[in-house]
Amino acid sequence: MTGHLGETELRRMARDGVGALGAEEGLALLDAALGSALPTPVAAKLDPSRFRGEVPALLRGLVRGPVRRTARSERPGGADALKTRLAALPPAEAGHVLLGLVRDQAALVLAEESGDAVHPEQSFRDLGFDSLTAVELRNRLAGATGLTLPTTTVFDHPTPARLAAHLHEQLAPGTAAAPQAGPALDELDRLLREAATGDARDGLAELLRRTLAGLEGAPGDRPAGDGRDSGPDAEFAEFTSDEEIFAFIDEQA
Repeated sequence: MTGHLGETELRRMARDGVGALGAEEGLALLDAALGSALPTPVAAKLDPSRFRGEVPALLRGLVRGPVRRTARSERPGGADALKTRLAALPPAEAGHVLLGLVRDQAALVLAEESGDAVHPEQSFRDLGFDSLTAVELRNRLAGATGLTLPTTTVFDHPTPARLAAHLHEQLAPGTAAAPQAGPALDELDRLLREAATGDARDGLAELLRRTLAGLEGAPGDRPAGDGRDSGPDAEFAEFTSDEEIFAFIDEQA
């Protein structure tokens, strides 16, 4: 059932106090459950010392001592302190601080060691974000900045650099610099220019036109067959827009 999970998902589970069970462990626990007189045994590898936030009532008997809270955005007065700090900085430095905030919070969601693992120009999808982790990042950033952010924020601003620029614009309208294309897009531009020669030119031009048409389409107007009806988010196929999907997830969080 969980064979599709990668290292990122397993680290996130462990961070929240749930360990992965190997095949032999799972089968041994199943045998133990079948031979048990307990009415509702649960086979799970739990680490109560890592439980965070509001612990479900069924698990509270496992917790000894205060619940550990790790999210930096939960510190009292954090949003006010951030706003005061940003107001005292030149726009470029304020933008750098917000980019660091986005990278740090993204790293926490992905269970990475530090924000250095989150490249500013890499898309959140490529970093491993899905619908649920995108909402978690939105919640962390909303808490850290004091802003009211829509549930689609992470995918509306699909890289850490663009999301940081958006936060900067919300906190200090008119002072945020537009995110730069970066070295990756500069290299892509060079490769495309080299490829646009001879017989390949017409095919490349058509490919670029189709790509641009897809990028410029409205968020809710993706063509059929784009993969939305399959994969890990297939259970959301009944919704008609991204906003409805994220609103549903937000209600369940």
